[in-house]
Amino acid sequence: LQSAVWRSVVGAAFPVRLCQAVLYYKLFSAHIVGLSNQRLAFSRLNVCTLLAASFELFGLLLLSMVSSSDYLEVHIGSFAIFIVAAHINMIISTILLWFQRPMMQSMKLKKSLRVRILSIVANLAAFALAMYFYWRHNEYCEPYMYSYFALCEYIVVLSNISFHYAAAIDLSFVYIAVFHSPLAQGHALLP
Repeated sequence: LQSAVWRSVVGAAFPVRLCQAVLYYKLFSAHIVGLSNQRLAFSRLNVCTLLAASFELFGLLLLSMVSSSDYLEVHIGSFAIFIVAAHINMIISTILLWFQRPMMQSMKLKKSLRVRILSIVANLAAFALAMYFYWRHNEYCEPYMYSYFALCEYIVVLSNISFHYAAAIDLSFVYIAVFHSPLAQGHALLP
């Protein structure tokens, strides 16, 4: 039951998170400033972020839908895609947001950057420790190593969730109309 609920939630969140990735792409595209060579680099990083976010989502979807007991190789591959793309997305999107500071000075942006940076540090540290504890568990079969690995694995998941929570801060001004409503008139989505 637990895995069915998780798969349903990940499947239901997939289109929303894909829209979120596109919204970030549009947000960053709307604020490209500076010299032409800086704009080109910023634009390329923006495309990389969109691709990394998309790969992260596809990796998570595949990771959630294919269990390790069913197809271990697919599960391992989808985890690798997910974690590498997640780290790339986290780092590059935070860099892009950092360069938005002159245009978007607000307490929300500062909070978002703080949440993102803490989440990235926690995620990278927990992932490195998880790999270390997993190696120690397999190599020496020491007591508690697998428990430490599992704890780090939970921290990786929670820090990924907290990183993506920052979207609620960053995109709080965006309204998405699923149907036509007179209340939505006059509210423009991103350019």
